[in-house]
Amino acid sequence: SELERNLGRIDWQVVRSDGSVSVFVEGFVPLAEGVQFFLHMGCQAAPGGEWELPEEPLPGTTPFGDGKATRALLVDQARIVLKFSEKAAPGGLAFVLHSTGGGGDKWLK
Repeated sequence: SELERNLGRIDWQVVRSDGSVSVFVEGFVPLAEGVQFFLHMGCQAAPGGEWELPEEPLPGTTPFGDGKATRALLVDQARIVLKFSEKAAPGGLAFVLHSTGGGGDKWLK
């Protein structure tokens, strides 16, 4: 999906196998040196629903803000894998990208 203001794109794939659901996310956004790039997200019971924290802790994520969102630092090639057990997999994920450093905070939808 293209990001607002043509600043790049984010791709994702969902894979179900062996009792788990994995979401592979990759961001393609040119970043200046020293900028940190986060996936800021919320789980949803159904697409378009209220944001919630994952039912089970997700490695590499940290709760953030009002207790309804979590975030993960995208590293290397701006990639992350979110792995849910099949029973705890949400009905949907909503997310934005957040960068810090290099001239301030930016939120990308």
